[in-house]
Amino acid sequence: SPLELRRQEGQCCPICWAPDDVIGLDRHSALSGNNPYARDPHPAAPTTCSGAKCFAPHCAEGYTPGHVQGRCCESCVPGR
Repeated sequence: SPLELRRQEGQCCPICWAPDDVIGLDRHSALSGNNPYARDPHPAAPTTCSGAKCFAPHCAEGYTPGHVQGRCCESCVPGR
C-alpha cells in the first residue's frame, strides 16, 4: 500500500499519509464561497460542540435526519 501511518506533532491520532505524487488529492478547488452542505451543530448538541464542523446527512431509506444524544451533528435515525 502506498499509505503509511504518520503522526504529526499536536495530533491526537495517527493518519494514513502518502505524497501527492503517489496518490492524487482532491482539494475541492471547484467549491467557492459557502459550502451548501455545511450545517451548524444540532440545537440539542452538548455545549462542548462549539466549533464542530457538521454536514447535512444523506440518510438511507427508512432513516431521517435527527439528533442522537451526545452527538454534535445531525445523524440518520430510524424514520418517524
